Amino acid sequence: MPKTSRARERLIGLFQEVYELTEPECHRLCRIPQSCCSPEYCEEAIRHAKEDWGVVLERAGHKVLPLMGPTGCTAAPHFRPLCALHTCKMNGLGVLASGDKETKKYFSLRRRIEGLLYLIHCSSAAAQRENVV
Repeated sequence: MPKTSRARERLIGLFQEVYELTEPECHRLCRIPQSCCSPEYCEEAIRHAKEDWGVVLERAGHKVLPLMGPTGCTAAPHFRPLCALHTCKMNGLGVLASGDKETKKYFSLRRRIEGLLYLIHCSSAAAQRENVV
């Protein structure tokens, strides 16, 4: 089943934008970059990509982290929403280390992502109900 729509295309762009806000913070400010990465998050991304996007993600061959390649995660940000939205500072304090302007942008992007996810899931549920009747 194809899983593309205008809302999904916008969602891909929004996840890319939020990733561009959070990723530099991980590399510049964390004592051990990508130390929050976990096999469980990789497995969740693999499941999410397959079930919600119809995409099978290839495992990268890392001993511990299935999606970790030589230069970082091999999955696009929209396939790994938990990771794309995470920074240690945001998780711990509710702000980005890069400042108020970036924190406001982060929450604006997050609200837009949540709105699109709601729209996509409501549309999907309505389509499923129509197929049952």
